[in-house]
Amino acid sequence: MADYFTSDHFKLLNKWKRTIYDKSNPEQQKVYEELSQAFDVTKRWADAVQQILFPMGWAKTVRKPWRSVRLDAPIPGRVELR
Repeated sequence: MADYFTSDHFKLLNKWKRTIYDKSNPEQQKVYEELSQAFDVTKRWADAVQQILFPMGWAKTVRKPWRSVRLDAPIPGRVELR
């Protein structure tokens, strides 16, 4: 598991942006797994920030490497601190 974002994470995000996820596509399944690691990094960062700035609060991380095409779908990697 990566402790930081890697340049490969950013390359994958750039390459696959605006792509509708097709779970029957083996290449997209592999990318999904790799991007899930990047969201683990986001989650750990959000938890650390939350503990420091809002010790009585909570952090919610949306973990969907591929955004749904619904207009009301959450943006992947978005973090809410309360």
